[in-house]
Amino acid sequence: MDWYKIMMQYLNHHLLTGVAGILSLATAVLHVWGGGVEFHKPMLAGGSSDKLKAGFSVIWHEVTAMLVVNGVALLAVVRSPAFGQGLIWLVLLQFLAFAFLFMFYGRTRLKTFWVLPQWTIFAVLSMLIAGDLYLQMAIAP
Repeated sequence: MDWYKIMMQYLNHHLLTGVAGILSLATAVLHVWGGGVEFHKPMLAGGSSDKLKAGFSVIWHEVTAMLVVNGVALLAVVRSPAFGQGLIWLVLLQFLAFAFLFMFYGRTRLKTFWVLPQWTIFAVLSMLIAGDLYLQMAIAP
C-alpha cells in the first residue's frame, strides 16, 4: 500500500477529530486540577452566599462535563462514523463559542486576551475539528 492510500485511510477515520477528542479529555483534567486551584477553590473560600457558591460550582462542573462529553463524542465519531458530521459540527460550535467568550471577556473586562488564555485551547480544538471537516469534504467520493 502506498503512502497516499495509508494517509487517506487514516484521514478517512477522522484522525484530527480523534486528536481533538483526546485533547478535550485532557483539558477536562487540567480544568479540574489546574483551574480548580486558580478559580473554583478561591470562589468557594470567598464571602459570597452559599447560593452563589453552589451556582458557581454547578457552572464550574458543567464545563468539566461538557469537556468530557464532547471528548467522548468526538472519539465515538472516530470509532463509528455513523454518528455523523452533525455531532462534529455541534462540538465545533460549542468550542468556538467558548473561545469567543474567553476572548470577549478578556478583552472587554481585562483589556487583554492573555489573562484568560483558555481561549487558545478552544481555538486549537476548533481548528483540529474544522481541519477534519475540511479533509472529509476533500476526500469524499
